[in-house]
Amino acid sequence: MTGSASLNHSIGSWINGMNVFKATSKVKFYVHLKDAFNNWIYGVSIQNQPLIGKVTEVTDTSNIIYEAPLVANVKAGYQLFEHRTTTPGVYLLHIMDPGGTTLLNSPFSFNITAGILTTVLHVGIVYDFTYCNM
Repeated sequence: MTGSASLNHSIGSWINGMNVFKATSKVKFYVHLKDAFNNWIYGVSIQNQPLIGKVTEVTDTSNIIYEAPLVANVKAGYQLFEHRTTTPGVYLLHIMDPGGTTLLNSPFSFNITAGILTTVLHVGIVYDFTYCNM
């Protein structure tokens, strides 16, 4: 049926094709919806296609770390999943509809690397008091 999303035809992609992110940066994943006839779904129609993103560890896919609905961007014609993680590691992003049907090629692997480490140096005087009882 035209206008109804087919997750077997829809396309998911990382921003700029990159699936490696620094800790505390936003993980962004886009889904461009297509129907069963390979026609693009756009405009207000994409708001009526609820999708859910779930982040799991590679080693334990039953442990859901984060879950949220994708947000439709009607003007640009895609749905967006965003997540900010602080723990370095390899994760999986599962994209599905509320019935559990998954997006083509889901889950999608992504890596979180250590972010930029900042050190604050405090300049001061250290006092060491030693008491002697004679």
